[in-house]
Amino acid sequence: MMARIERIRPPLQTPRRVRVAAYARISALNERSPHSLAAQVSYYMHLIESTPTWHYVGVFVDNGKSGTNQNRDGFQDLMAACRAGEVDLVLTKSISRLGRNTVDVLATCRELSALGVEVRFERENISTATTDGELLLTLLASFAQGESEANSEAVKWSIRRNYEQGKPNSHYLYGYDWDGTQFHINPREAPIVRRVFTSYLEGISPDKLADQLYREGIRGKRGKKIDAMVIRRMLENERYMGDTLMQKHYLDGIRGPQRTNKGELPKYYAKDTHPPIIDRDTFKAVQAEIQRRRTLGKGAVPSLNTGCFTGRVICGECGKAFHRKTKYTQGGSYKVWKCWSACLGKGNPCKAPTIREAHLHAATIHALQIETFSEGVVWEQIQHITVDTQTATLHFHLQSGTTVQVSLAQAKQLAENHKEENTTPDGGVFK
Repeated sequence: MMARIERIRPPLQTPRRVRVAAYARISALNERSPHSLAAQVSYYMHLIESTPTWHYVGVFVDNGKSGTNQNRDGFQDLMAACRAGEVDLVLTKSISRLGRNTVDVLATCRELSALGVEVRFERENISTATTDGELLLTLLASFAQGESEANSEAVKWSIRRNYEQGKPNSHYLYGYDWDGTQFHINPREAPIVRRVFTSYLEGISPDKLADQLYREGIRGKRGKKIDAMVIRRMLENERYMGDTLMQKHYLDGIRGPQRTNKGELPKYYAKDTHPPIIDRDTFKAVQAEIQRRRTLGKGAVPSLNTGCFTGRVICGECGKAFHRKTKYTQGGSYKVWKCWSACLGKGNPCKAPTIREAHLHAATIHALQIETFSEGVVWEQIQHITVDTQTATLHFHLQSGTTVQVSLAQAKQLAENHKEENTTPDGGVFK
């Protein structure tokens, strides 16, 4: 009997549907109406859900974000979904929707291609899955970047026109609130601003004041620490006396970096643009004190607890301060003062002398006509000491306005005489 053979056919497999996502964005520069974004979302939802071979993943959106801004939440969520293997195809309206920088657009598309994700740009009718897709993409993305650069220049032009009319562009300032048109004094923050200026004039350093404010729980507008750098910027900010200097900084290119305006662009100074927190006399006094401290260095700030000569002994050749060093010998060690330029390991370009601290003390006693050396008297009476490297002479500039000169040779002799006066016949020291 012949066997009966029946052919078994494999079950029909339903083809896997393509997982499709879309990206929509409206720009802060031109498409300000949310209706445009809602129309894009509705269009993509209907398109994906009405295509039988497609599976709807979602529409990722960014509202009011520039294409040059990489901090786009919707765009980052889309990329995360692609990296997680949840998307096969991305639809977007045009290249400029995905980004306006040629390099960024190409980098994004290449990453998605490596993940097996196709990108289709509807307006340009380009797909990254085709062989000529990247070539066309490169050409068209460069046009998108050009459009962005043109928009950026238009925005900069608008800002500069506002500057010319005395309208500031920056509206975030500690001590004030911005209502959309002008600054108003913040009653909680303004006393802190006044304290910053008053403390500086009282001799408290920005570093010490920053620590005080932190310990007292006083923070900036966003809850961050008011550090010494913030305090220094506050002290030099003319806005606290009611004026506005505009275009202090500018953006180099579309996305930066931000640079300090050192004359590359015009600046605009407007007086009495808003209520002052600090009166003009106090502000000017602070600027004079800032300049004084910069000239004298750390020695100008008693709150730093430095020595009385720190920052006060100035090289007459290079203008830098002398620094205290320890010199070691077989018999022990002693302190000396050297120009900072000679402390860098590159020789002594100023030819500045190395001054023994004992000689500096003796010269100070002679210049101030006091019996014994006193740091307190130095703080009170000496403004600064200039070292003339050519003549090896110390010029003591006193708070009284007079200047006293003591040569280093004289200082050495004075120190030796002082040592002899205080030495017993057997070599000991009088007590």
